[in-house]
Amino acid sequence: MAVFFAWAADRDLVSSSPAFDLKGPLRRGEWTAWTLDQALKAEAALPRHYARAVFLARWTAQRRGDLCRMAWADYRDDEIHVIQEKTGAELFIPVAPPLAEALAVWRQDSQGSTILQQPNGKPLSPASLSVRLPKELQRIGLPSGLGIHGLRKLAAACLADAGCSTHEIAAITGHETLGMVPHYTRSADQRILGQKAMERLVKTQILPKCEKT
Repeated sequence: MAVFFAWAADRDLVSSSPAFDLKGPLRRGEWTAWTLDQALKAEAALPRHYARAVFLARWTAQRRGDLCRMAWADYRDDEIHVIQEKTGAELFIPVAPPLAEALAVWRQDSQGSTILQQPNGKPLSPASLSVRLPKELQRIGLPSGLGIHGLRKLAAACLADAGCSTHEIAAITGHETLGMVPHYTRSADQRILGQKAMERLVKTQILPKCEKT
């Protein structure tokens, strides 16, 4: 951005560069991955419309905009049809039994066409999930830095914990670049993954016995 504004200032397209003489490196960061315990606490303590958003995000691994756009018409044949807003990827997300049970209850009090709704029946907005949800999370005692996108990471990590391959995880999250999947599964339980890795090693190889020292 500094280069861009400097170019514009040299040509008198802007009076000055707001990026002139920046001090120190810019702060960088990323959304914090939730733990399962944090998600369960949120689902139990948040207002109902936010609790449902957390639950839906945890079981579908979708971004905030796609969560808010999910309509009842998209839910059929035990799957939810999603065309991701960011990438245009078309997904058919299998609905696991816990989510199917929840959706059956939600449909009974639904007042609109979208799955996620405000108390007045209007669709829940992405802005509400970005701005108000973090405040509600802090109100119930969860740490700052948690956002709806962190549930996408939790969902990917849970899939990794279950032994899913990179391609299987991407089939749910919709990542077109498989290299991004490990980035999202950093919080996968290392002990569980390590145990599964060793079990597979034992099944596929005959290991020499170690001599006693």
